[in-house]
Amino acid sequence: MKDILWLIQNTLRVTFQKKKNIIMYLCMPLIGILIALLVYGGDQKTILHVGIVNEDQSKITSDTIDFLKGLENVEISTISTVQVQDKISSGDLDSVITFEKGYADSVLEGKPDRIELTSIKGAAITAYVKSYLHQYIDNIATISYVASGNQQTFEQMYNDFQQTNYKLTTHSLEDASKNKNMTNQTIGFLIMIMLMSAGNMAEIILLEKESRTYFRLLSTPINARKYIFSNIVVNMIVMTIQVFITLTIMKGIFHIGMNMSFWSAAFVMLLFSLISVGISLVIVSFSNNRSAAAALQNLIITP
Repeated sequence: MKDILWLIQNTLRVTFQKKKNIIMYLCMPLIGILIALLVYGGDQKTILHVGIVNEDQSKITSDTIDFLKGLENVEISTISTVQVQDKISSGDLDSVITFEKGYADSVLEGKPDRIELTSIKGAAITAYVKSYLHQYIDNIATISYVASGNQQTFEQMYNDFQQTNYKLTTHSLEDASKNKNMTNQTIGFLIMIMLMSAGNMAEIILLEKESRTYFRLLSTPINARKYIFSNIVVNMIVMTIQVFITLTIMKGIFHIGMNMSFWSAAFVMLLFSLISVGISLVIVSFSNNRSAAAALQNLIITP
C-alpha cells in the first residue's frame, strides 16, 4: 500500500508541475460551460421590422394598422411607396405591407383585397404577421357579411368588435429546450475532456517505458499491478475533480438545470470515468509508443 501511495503522489507531482496540465485537466471542462452559455444563453427573441404604406386613408385601414402596432415582437414604421425597395433591399425592414386604395371597400364587400405584402426573407419572416393579419381582416369581412349591406348595422357591430371588453392574460413559460441544449453541450464537452484526460494520463505508462523508468521501477518491490493500479487511481482523482468542478459551476453559479439531482449526475459521470480509464488502458495495451496511442485515441474518442 505504501508503494502505491508513493506512486500516486509521484505521478500527481510530476503531472501538475507543468502549468499547462493544470489548465488542460482542471480548467478545460469550464470552457464547455462558457461555449454553451455563448451559444444558448443569449436572448433569442426576434423583433420583426415591418413598414406600412397607407394609400387608402380610411378608418378600417387605420384600425388595421393600429392592430398591427399592438402585436408583440413587431415594430411598425410608416413609409412611402418610393421607399419600399430601398428599405427592403438594405435590410432596414423585414417586410412591407401596402394598403392600396380600395382596401377598406373590398373588406366591406366581404372579399378582402388590395393589400400587398413585400419581403425578400421568405415565409419564415412573414408567416407570423400574415397569420394575425388574415384573422383580423376575416373577422371584419364576416361582420360585413352578417350586416348584409346595412351600413348602420355594420358600424354598430364593427364598433362593438373594436371595443370588446374581454381581456386575454398571457403567461410566458420558460424555454426548457434551450436549457436542455446547454446541459447536453456542457456534459458532452466534459465527456470529451474526460476521455482525452484518461488517454493522456495512461500515456504516462508509455512515456516511462520509453525513458526506461518503468523497468527500473519494476526492479524494486513495485510490481506491474501496483504500477497500473496507481495510474488508475490518479486518473480517477483527476476526473473526479473535473466532474465536481463542472457540475458545481453548472448548478451553483450558472444555474444550468440537469434534469436530475446533483449527486445522481455525479454518480453517472463517475461511472463513466471508470469507462474512460478502461478505454485508455486498452489503447495503451495495444500501442507500442505514444504516437500509436495518440492515433488510436483519435480513432476511438472522436466518433
